[in-house]
Amino acid sequence: MNRIRKLMRRTTTLALISGLIGAGTLFTDTAVERARANTTPVDQNYALVWQDEFNGSEIDSSRWEYQTGPWGSSGVQNCYTKDSDNVSVGNGTLKITALHEPGTRCGGQVKDFTSGFLQTKNRHSWTYGYFEARVKLPTNGSSTWPAFWMSPEKSTYGSWPRSGEIDVFEAKGFDKKFIAANAHWGINDSKRRQQPGHAPVADVGQWHTYGVKWEPGKLEYYLDGKLFHTIDNFRSPNATSHPGPFNIPFYLRLNMAVGGTYLRPHSDANQSLDKLPAVMEVDHVRVWQKQQAPATKAPVRRLPIKQSSGSTVALTFGEECLNIAGGSSPYAPHRLGNDHVVRETVRLRINCDNQQPATGYTTRVTLKLTKLYPDTGRLRLATVVNRAVEEDLTGKVSYGTSADGKYTMATYHVTDGGFGDEDGRANGTILHSTAIYEG
Repeated sequence: MNRIRKLMRRTTTLALISGLIGAGTLFTDTAVERARANTTPVDQNYALVWQDEFNGSEIDSSRWEYQTGPWGSSGVQNCYTKDSDNVSVGNGTLKITALHEPGTRCGGQVKDFTSGFLQTKNRHSWTYGYFEARVKLPTNGSSTWPAFWMSPEKSTYGSWPRSGEIDVFEAKGFDKKFIAANAHWGINDSKRRQQPGHAPVADVGQWHTYGVKWEPGKLEYYLDGKLFHTIDNFRSPNATSHPGPFNIPFYLRLNMAVGGTYLRPHSDANQSLDKLPAVMEVDHVRVWQKQQAPATKAPVRRLPIKQSSGSTVALTFGEECLNIAGGSSPYAPHRLGNDHVVRETVRLRINCDNQQPATGYTTRVTLKLTKLYPDTGRLRLATVVNRAVEEDLTGKVSYGTSADGKYTMATYHVTDGGFGDEDGRANGTILHSTAIYEG
């Protein structure tokens, strides 16, 4: 850093900025934006927060876990495995394949069929949002039961169906025009509540995008971006609560069962062995969530920042500092709502000749702010010297109230203890900029 200072004039820009940074990750891929426009029924208040495009060569274990073993209900006849013959990724898609494999040992049982099952359990779960998958289903497997669905991360209201289930789609291998959407809730299986709906689809063997928009008290089901089913009456004698149980985190599930009571009259896959293997192909899975917006949407207005008559601007840089001047910006933008944001700017122009060893410099700027502004703020100090990062500056801000109680007094303290006698002449501008958040 000292060598750099010898070679160039020193221009220091000091910025005190808010340390509040959003934790969500937004995806801006052009294809994703195109998908939003074509098939995703969400507006600009939603952001893509999770996705798998299956562009690799294997299952992403940071996104998915395998559900393995037998399925203990609904007459399902297959064993779910991790075998690449049943679950694989290649050529830009996920493939879940149902096979006839007689004598397969499966959790203490013997099964004649195998298939695949992925879920985001223990990886990712969400409360509310829009969830979609682009899928091409098999039409040759009469006894296959493919599904894209959601289950609660925790049994908050009790065992199934008390804590709910959201079925984005279910299909029947023997009917290429059948797609069902559903949700389950209630006290027990005999008093279970559900509201199935069916989509008008010409051929499930073609690529289609299946989605559900889940909001408080409502589930909306979509096929290729068009709404075809809504569930919004969770309140009933058999429901746990309203909008419960659909107000807790749920995770995603993708699977294809073989056999089962849902497939009547094709419940027994042994009657259609010639229909296997059958492949369920998935192009992508995406999750969108609504971003938090201010509770009150008010127009931006500009408010003056007044500099106190008793405010001080002091700069010390060795013993040779000249031409010290201070000032403040005449206006600060202010946005009403959950977050009250104030931005103020103070510029100090200096011309210092540092021919002797310096002990560092200190600036102190006190501004008189309108009472509307808060008395607290969290700041992070960022420093740049001629576009290079400077690391030897420290800073803080303190707040007080004017004697008449009408104003907030904000004082900024900035110190640089890293100057040395080799720094030479320094000319430049120190810029203080802060954002104060109230909420």
